[in-house]
Amino acid sequence: MTIQRFETGPRMSQVVVHGNTVYLAGVVAGKAAGKSVTEQTQDILSIIDGHLAKDGSDKSKLLSATNYITDMDKLIRWELSGKSWPDIGLPELYGKINVTTTDPTQSNSGNMYAGLMANMLNGDVVNNEDSLAKVIPSLKELFARQGFMQSSSGFLFEQFLQTGVGQYPMIAGYENQIVEFSLQHPDFWPKVKDKIKILYPIPTVWSEHPVLILNKRALALLDALKDEEIQKIAWEEHGFRTGLIGVQNDAKVIKVDGIAQSINKTIPMPRAGIMEKIISELSTSKQQ
Repeated sequence: MTIQRFETGPRMSQVVVHGNTVYLAGVVAGKAAGKSVTEQTQDILSIIDGHLAKDGSDKSKLLSATNYITDMDKLIRWELSGKSWPDIGLPELYGKINVTTTDPTQSNSGNMYAGLMANMLNGDVVNNEDSLAKVIPSLKELFARQGFMQSSSGFLFEQFLQTGVGQYPMIAGYENQIVEFSLQHPDFWPKVKDKIKILYPIPTVWSEHPVLILNKRALALLDALKDEEIQKIAWEEHGFRTGLIGVQNDAKVIKVDGIAQSINKTIPMPRAGIMEKIISELSTSKQQ
């Protein structure tokens, strides 16, 4: 029995035919990326139709398919209402539904998740004292449920890989962590890739780190960071989205199931003054 591979990259193939069975790697929306769930689903199904047609098959012969949808409003409601994993059909997991993050008072990833959750609880960007007062009680409860929180996203991601979903069913981290890990551990990655699913909150937030030049001699660094080859390395070897979206940072190059072609549905973080008050409130809550 022969094996045929199509759209093969350095680590995987998009389509594999084994005997009479066609296997597809994860398919994400292309033209409809960042649009409504309906539009993304239609786009994905169209892509799947194309792959199957090339091999003389169609969706009527599907054996199985899995679709992952992130409904942040529902997730927050589940967390705050105290629903457990078994309540939503996951009896193999113990405890209440919870997204594990780093400590928002010590880590940027946890801090950004706190800002995103504040916005979600408010229904829009938290931009004044009134909207902040409205969300703080629920925000405190969401983080209090986590218990001990790591101070580093690197430590949290490492523990997630080591202990699995039993300890951390769902964590919040950076997109580039999964990309970089897959590239730096090519032998280990195939063993864990099917156990890790990437979900993008809708909306989500961008993590941007400004570079401040304090010495004229360092101006060359700014030019270097704009260099197309360096930006290509940043994306293809480390998972940092730089350059023109969908061009220099084409997700198809990465070959990690679930990486979005583009990030379109985002919401701004609350302004600095509001975030400082959020951190202060969460810090006080942590000490109680």
